[in-house]
Amino acid sequence: MITKKSLVREIRKRAGITERQALNAFHVMLYEINHALLRKERVEIRNFGVWGVWRSKRRRARNPKTGAAVIVEPKWKVRFKACKKIKQILNSQS
Repeated sequence: MITKKSLVREIRKRAGITERQALNAFHVMLYEINHALLRKERVEIRNFGVWGVWRSKRRRARNPKTGAAVIVEPKWKVRFKACKKIKQILNSQS
């Protein structure tokens, strides 16, 4: 599993910067991605993937515990779509 700490450590090693600088760069990247999504903008990182925001429709559903019908109100959701290269690599590993 990759964690924030391991990503920051790898950024530090590859960029030849201090851990504090790597952590700051990581936080700036996450901040910008989050705020772009809050503005409902598409975020595209080439050779990695695309995040997009979409609004679900109002729909009927059932409470699994009671079986009662409920209305699920529309809400904003985030979707991630991996790039073609990543999909090909994942699907070639059986």
